[in-house]
Amino acid sequence: MDADRNFTNLLPTDADGILVAELYQGRWSVETLFQTVTQNFHR
Repeated sequence: MDADRNFTNLLPTDADGILVAELYQGRWSVETLFQTVTQNFHR
């Protein structure tokens, strides 16, 4: 059985799993910031 998992359309030569994880973490940091701003400053 093949254990590969595809979580991105990037080729392994373009980004390894560590880079993909770091980018994903950064993306959710931005999402969390927008949620915080919306909850605290929404009129």
